[in-house]
Amino acid sequence: MMTIGDFMPYAPLFSCEASIEEGNIEFTCLVFGVTKKNYKELREQVPMHAKFVVMPMDGYNSFAVSINGAVPEKKGSKGTMDTAKTLAMLGRDKKDAIMSDKKDKPDNGIDGAYKCTAKVLGQKRSCNIIINVDGETSNGVLEVMDESMVYENGTFHNGELEFAIEARGSEFRFNGTVGDGKLNGTVKFGMIRMQVEGERQ
Repeated sequence: MMTIGDFMPYAPLFSCEASIEEGNIEFTCLVFGVTKKNYKELREQVPMHAKFVVMPMDGYNSFAVSINGAVPEKKGSKGTMDTAKTLAMLGRDKKDAIMSDKKDKPDNGIDGAYKCTAKVLGQKRSCNIIINVDGETSNGVLEVMDESMVYENGTFHNGELEFAIEARGSEFRFNGTVGDGKLNGTVKFGMIRMQVEGERQ
């Protein structure tokens, strides 16, 4: 749900696994009352009691759960928080810069654009990862789930690449190996884990 534009006015968002005591029903939904500052403290208190709360959307209502009396409050309006377009623009600019830099230095066998397949929730999706390595640091672009996101300050050591990107109130984190023109690893986004495989173009 965190990737759907209608929810962006409520960002930053956290997801949770919840259950209804009567009926033993389990589900995943958004949770309010969690911030970056109190996340670790609250995580240690799980499981905890929460209440259902209504999220007024454009033309319909959704629901979430609330702790500590928090309520969903919009911080913007649909149409004024076009994060997807902004990230896509930044991603294109960064991609052009990275590919331009690559032309001015010798091929290290790692740098470049990798055309990948991401396996998520039983489905396959196309994605691209652009990598630029300088010593043991890396920067580039992750294009997945209709987003183009820039990453910086990634690490590359002994063929292992790791980077993280904060977007849409959560974090995309890649861990994997790169070498011989191949890329293999996982991208975690909240509670979603995607297996990623690709080849350098």
